[in-house]
Amino acid sequence: MDTIKNLNLNEEIPNLEAVTSKHIEAITKTLEEKYLTFWKHELENSSKLTFYSTFKTDHNLEKYLILIKDPYKRKCLSRFRQQQQQQQQQQQQQQQQQQQQQQQQQQQQQQQQQQQQQQQQQQQQQQQQQQQQQQQQQQQQQQQQQQQQQQQQI
Repeated sequence: MDTIKNLNLNEEIPNLEAVTSKHIEAITKTLEEKYLTFWKHELENSSKLTFYSTFKTDHNLEKYLILIKDPYKRKCLSRFRQQQQQQQQQQQQQQQQQQQQQQQQQQQQQQQQQQQQQQQQQQQQQQQQQQQQQQQQQQQQQQQQQQQQQQQQI
């Protein structure tokens, strides 16, 4: 009766003898709605429940928890579910980290390949320059020889 008075549901039950299942259902529904609003408010404003509210997007009572009458078992099951959620999140984070590492490795490999290509290009350029220099030297030598021959002929 105190609960009914505290929730201002006195108007719904004027006579205790006239209480029917419809009255009880209406009261239960009202109590459930008030509890849900209280629970949502607690979730949003409590620093202790921030982790829970991160993975619990739908703030409704779980139907399977309603079926479990023993509060200890219900609490154990809730903890078990929470641990599962944590494990799933950890696995997702690990997968993301692995993907990031793989991407970084790929980028490093690409950079190494680019560096190798650049080095090869530089080597090729150096070789070409050396060849050109050699050709120039040969041409100069030939010119000198020709000049010497011309001088000897004179």
